Amino acid sequence: MQVLSIINKTNKRQKFIYKHYSKILRRKNRFLYIETCLDILRHFLNLIGNKSGDGEAALRQSVFRGYSSLQAALLLAMSGHEMAAMSLLRDTIEVEILLDYFIKNPKELEIWWNCNRQTRLSKYNPSALRKAVTKDKNQLKRLNADYIAHCEIGTHPTPVSMVLDSSQVKDNKIEDSLHIYTSIIEVTFHAGRLTRPVAYIGSTLYPNSSRFFSNRMANLSSFSSNFHQDEKIAASLTLFRLRKSGKQIKGQIN
Repeated sequence: MQVLSIINKTNKRQKFIYKHYSKILRRKNRFLYIETCLDILRHFLNLIGNKSGDGEAALRQSVFRGYSSLQAALLLAMSGHEMAAMSLLRDTIEVEILLDYFIKNPKELEIWWNCNRQTRLSKYNPSALRKAVTKDKNQLKRLNADYIAHCEIGTHPTPVSMVLDSSQVKDNKIEDSLHIYTSIIEVTFHAGRLTRPVAYIGSTLYPNSSRFFSNRMANLSSFSSNFHQDEKIAASLTLFRLRKSGKQIKGQIN
């Protein structure tokens, strides 16, 4: 009965959050944005199907991993589980960087798919891949900071993540609203980041579907035209919550 109670409570909460946030234009556009991203990912998976080559298998499973993690992160964010959502978004970051790497180095796709653990950890670890996908120092700095934040706040049980997480179990509607707000923005941001390389690969491999991908990417641009201000507010709110907790994110890239 306890499991069923959790399921019912979660479902009720998700519907309430969706209805509440959809009343505000920018939030409604975020849901449309996420839905379009999922549509692009799903279309790519339908195109690639069950083709048996190693390259196709590597692409299919990478995109499917990102697609599944994105859905799970959305459900967690819509349930009020911010830290768990952040953890799964780190998974989408890794898939996104991996796909960006394969766009630049297509011959590495099958090598990565068939390599042993030692090679994967030395050559294809997240830090090495981030350095490989960009030569822009500022962009690399942003990629590193984003990844570290998801490690420190979401994936790893650090003091700062525990302090932020504990604030969510209190009866504080303002705090509750803040972390839901920032969670939805995070999911939207990383949905777009994951979708971009998938749309590029899909258009390249399947020219007959290039119009589908270009039209959907154009839709994403129209939905996101007023997202920047929200993202700045969300970043400020997160910094405010971190300062309130008395903790600072400290960590090194592994």
